[in-house]
Amino acid sequence: MLELNVAVRLIAASQIILICTAVARSSLPGPLRWSYLALSVGVICYLLAPTMTEQIIGLPMGLIMDQISNLVPAMLFLVAWLLFTDDRPVPIWAWLIAVGYTLSFQVWFFSGQEALGFALINQIGKLTLALSTLWFVWVDRRTDLVNDRIRIRVYFCGYVGAAVALVVSVELISLWQVPAVLELLGMTLILLAAFALNIYLVRIPSMQWHPKSLQKPQDPSVQNLINQIENTMVEQRYYAQGDARVTGMADLIGIPDYRLRRIINGNMGYNNFNQFLNSYRLEEAAQRLISEPHTPVLTLALDVGFRSISSFNTSFRTKYRCSPTEYRTDHLTES
Repeated sequence: MLELNVAVRLIAASQIILICTAVARSSLPGPLRWSYLALSVGVICYLLAPTMTEQIIGLPMGLIMDQISNLVPAMLFLVAWLLFTDDRPVPIWAWLIAVGYTLSFQVWFFSGQEALGFALINQIGKLTLALSTLWFVWVDRRTDLVNDRIRIRVYFCGYVGAAVALVVSVELISLWQVPAVLELLGMTLILLAAFALNIYLVRIPSMQWHPKSLQKPQDPSVQNLINQIENTMVEQRYYAQGDARVTGMADLIGIPDYRLRRIINGNMGYNNFNQFLNSYRLEEAAQRLISEPHTPVLTLALDVGFRSISSFNTSFRTKYRCSPTEYRTDHLTES
């Protein structure tokens, strides 16, 4: 059983090493490419560290490999966030969880069995981050406009996130006394997850992240649909509905939702439906901040479709590089 476990670990590590070369030379966005490479290094350290003796790699290198492998859930979260979200910073709570379980690992690792509580904190933190990754990758699929990426979300959740969550859960429940059979199962899942992720990651460079051309389409039917979409947004103010969804808009226009996603992404230049909605919401809000100087900012935010003042402020500051109040004050002063 031990020999088989080591063999699976080595095969999984070699699979990841091979794909690292392809990813490093790919046209993936820089932050995504380097974060995926960092994740790969972390997984390789996790796979190989138990197979290395102190005589082979030395104590310092063993410590380094343990430290790097401990960061895999945080690296996985970062890769998923960069891959599946658009124009949103990594949330502060994710950084805090990552820092918290990293520090707890230091106390546990250098204190031995006396720091079992910190070991539990470490595992719970990693499990929380892994489950959070599964959650946002799955939930955000509803607003994704890149059809290829929607399919990747399903495989990511089914293989990669589930494998990490399962491995961490088993370690936590067994208090790191994992039976050989379960350890082999976990390593096999990681191998399959790496293989599945690699297959789909190599497709990403061909995905239409940012359409190269947004020129007027030659097909009259496509241009007619674009006109209907713009009419729905401008004349009917569909974006002002707090529960606006791709499926709801597709039903309103009378086309399949996958075709609506394709047109908004390929012909109008948006990767995410919330980005598309917010472009109209923010434009109206900016105009009304000036034309309605006595209307509260919260009232404007809710009226144009935002569900909370915090999401409105964040989106507004991202686009205009200032808060709504500052925007209103500056423009009223100029006039």
